[in-house]
Parts: sequence; structure tokens; C-alpha cells
Amino acid sequence: MLFNSPIFIFLFLPFVLFGYYKNSYSLSVILLSSMLFYGYGEPSFLFVLMLSIMLNYVCSMYIQRKSVFYSCIILNITIIFFYKYYNFFVENLNFVMHYQIPYISNELPLGISFFTLHQISYLIDTRIKKTAIPTFIEYATYVVFFPQLIAGPIVRFYEFKSSIQRMKYEKPEFYRCFSEGFPIFIIGLFYKVILADYLMGPWAKAVYSAASAGVKITFFDAWIGSLAYTFQLYFDFAGYSYMALGIGRLFQIELPLNFNSPYSSTSIIDFWKRWHMTLSRFLRDYIYISLGGSKYGLKKMIRNIFCTMIIGGLWHGAGWTFVLWGGYHGILIAMNHLLRRILPNISLPPESKKIFVFILVMLGWIIFRSDSIEVARNIYLGLFGFHGIVLPESLQHVMQIFHVDFLFSDSNIIIMDKRLALFSILIAYLYCSRRTNLYDLISRINKAVLGVNTAPLQSVKPNIIGT
Repeated sequence: MLFNSPIFIFLFLPFVLFGYYKNSYSLSVILLSSMLFYGYGEPSFLFVLMLSIMLNYVCSMYIQRKSVFYSCIILNITIIFFYKYYNFFVENLNFVMHYQIPYISNELPLGISFFTLHQISYLIDTRIKKTAIPTFIEYATYVVFFPQLIAGPIVRFYEFKSSIQRMKYEKPEFYRCFSEGFPIFIIGLFYKVILADYLMGPWAKAVYSAASAGVKITFFDAWIGSLAYTFQLYFDFAGYSYMALGIGRLFQIELPLNFNSPYSSTSIIDFWKRWHMTLSRFLRDYIYISLGGSKYGLKKMIRNIFCTMIIGGLWHGAGWTFVLWGGYHGILIAMNHLLRRILPNISLPPESKKIFVFILVMLGWIIFRSDSIEVARNIYLGLFGFHGIVLPESLQHVMQIFHVDFLFSDSNIIIMDKRLALFSILIAYLYCSRRTNLYDLISRINKAVLGVNTAPLQSVKPNIIGT
């Protein structure tokens, strides 16, 4: 069940909200509805989720024992490896060692990456901070809370617990949460359905599908397809992040901000402070710092950044394209740190830095989106003009005004209406390059129009690459 599906919007969410407020904000209602939400598509996955929850909860009772702690962490990693990475590992092992290890035909449980990271963070925080073990309903609700279950954000248990403790059984509180949460959900839905799926999605899909089929992608098609996917991913992820944030507010649960205008970034370090902020926080706290962080000199800091970003890339998917994407950003972040040390006083216009960082991010999304390295190579060659510069014949009279010679043909044109595509992409860039926080904007409107004061949004500390 997806947030943008009619059954979720018109049936599931209204009934769950009614039951939740009718039963004095009962966590049991959230837990049962979240299990229904998760098991709707494939009930068998619900067994994997609940087994994982019960095992981790029991382990947390004895987490101060070193043997139990490490066994629990290994257990979680083993579960996600079995479902997500086993076939990728076997494929590469068979290729290198000429083995014949059989593959397994298991489907990937929905949201396994997110609910596994949630539980790992809970175990580590419980051991380090020696916090009291919550009730089973509190813990299970924290893991399966449906707004965060499929696409994040990655929430710490103490953040979830603090929201539970602040719940108020009063009508004014319901009005405040609804006035904050519902507009955020609607705008997120608009981002996802209209801007990502309807506007940008078809252009990106046309180019990448053609590249996967072996069609040589020419210059303009490569640029339009790459830029369209860059904005499709932006609006898709922003849409889900805002919908999750909005639904959380409807239930009086304040999820941390996970997305903060990343295409307005003036450096790669700044980008990773704004893109998937809770994942960056997880990588910083549990991987980068564990490897040594920046305590042992520049060389080891760069090594730790690179290793962390490789793991971050693999977390997104089991494939070499994700490994390369993670390594690419690891190199960019390392270069960013080096430039800060070598040229500390360098000053460029902010808009120039925004465009430069945006292009670097776009180049990375190509390898991220491609089905294989060969597909990415096809698009990169087109991007830099190695497959020719071809325009539709309908544009021939327009381009003659500029006295520029292009090859005009309709035989190998993937995106016919390039003018509409380029105009839409330009508008999208002008909008996305602004530093706007949707939550703060709606909060100010509520305060001015309705006189409703907004609770402070949970903030996320600077991530690994900013330290």
C-alpha cells in the first residue's frame, strides 16, 4: 500500500485516524493499523517483520552483555544480507572463483532496509545510553509506524518516545496537528503524483529505457533524460518525506526533517547535510565515527569517508552501480575537504556554486538510475556529445536564427517535445534551487491565519561529512 494509492488516501488513513482519536490516541491502534498496512501487499513479509521485532526486543533486555549485543547486530546484518545481498554476493563469487553456487529465489521484504536500521540504532543507543527498556507495544509501534516504515525517515527511539510523552488528549491539539500535518501531506502528494510521476517521470523513463535497449542516446536526449530524472528523484523523495512528516503530525508524532532543499547546496558537504538527513546521521554515528572519524589525521579521515559512502551506496541497492555511486560521492566529499584546506579563502558567487554542485549531483544520479554500467556509459557518452547532436526537424527553422548547424532528423529522437521538456526543467531548477523549508512555511501560515502555534520540529545534527 503506497501513500499515493486511493485505498490509502480515502479508506485506510481516514479509518485509522478515526480509530486513533476515538480511542484516546491509543498506540495499539497505530500498531495494528501499521501491521495491516505492511501486510496488505504480501502477508508473508509480516512474519519476517514481527520475528525481527520480537528477537530484537528480547535481545535488548540483555544488551549490556557484550556477547548478546554483538550477536544481535550480526543477526540483523545477516537478515538483511540474506534477503538483499545474497544473490549479488553469489553472482560475483561465481564469476571470480568460477563456482556454481545456486541462487535463491526470495523476494525482498518491503522496507527491510529501514526497519533493520531502526532496530540497530535502538540496540546501540540502548547499550550506550543504558536507557530503560520500553514496553513491547511502544517498541513494536516505533519499528512499524507506517509513515516511516517504507521510505524513512530513520528515527531514533528516544525521538519517537518523546513524541509519545507529549501527546495531549485535547481537541485543540487535534486541530493544531491537523492544520500542520494535512497541508504537508497534500503538498507531498502533489510532489509525488504530479511533479515526479506525471511530469518528470515519462521523460526520464523514455531515455533510460532506450539506453537499456541499446539505443545510442544523443546529446539533447541525454541531457533532458538526466535532468528529468534528477528532478523526478527530488520530487519523489521530497514527496514521500513530506507525506511521512504530515501523517506523523496527524498522529501527534513528530518525525525528524529528512529533506531540506538539497539542490540549493553550495558544496557537496552541504548537499549531504540536506539530502536524506537521517540516513547521513545514521552513517555518521554508527559507521564513520566507529571507523575513527576525523580523529587520526586527514588521510584516515578521507579513508573513513570513502568507506562510509561505499556502505551508504550499497544500502540503496545490491549492484555495482550503487557501489560506484557511493564511491563517486566519497571522492567528491574528500575533494571538498581538501579544497577547504588548500584554498580556505576561495570565494565564488553562490549561484555559480549551486549550479556546479547541481551538475555534479546530476552526473552521480546517472549511475544511480542505470540498470548497468553499460547503460550509464551510453548516457554519459551522449551527454558529452560522442553520439552526436540531433534535433527534431520541426526545430530546424528555429535553430537557423542562431546560425548554428545541427543534425536534424526524426528517426532517432526519443523525446520529441524538447521545448516543453527544457522549459519544465528550467522552472523545476528555479524552484528547487531556493532554500525553502515547507514545514516552517506552513507553520508560519498557521500562526498568521489560524493563530496556531507549532511545536518545534525535531532537528538532525550535521551529518558525517560535515564533521
